[in-house]
Amino acid sequence: MGRRISWKKKIERLADEITGDCVRGPGEPLDGDETEKLARLFWIELDLRQGNITEEESRERLGLLENGEVW
Repeated sequence: MGRRISWKKKIERLADEITGDCVRGPGEPLDGDETEKLARLFWIELDLRQGNITEEESRERLGLLENGEVW
């Protein structure tokens, strides 16, 4: 029987790592737009890896995201 995966714990560890990498200084947390962008980047990567979108769709979404747009 496979090991039960705690997705919440994995996401918490990833959030800790991202937060540590993105800290700009004391009292300067990421703002809501920045956290939304990170979430969308993760969403695109998961969709691509799971075959829910193509490479071309991934590039299109990344381009929109870089221009401050959402799909």
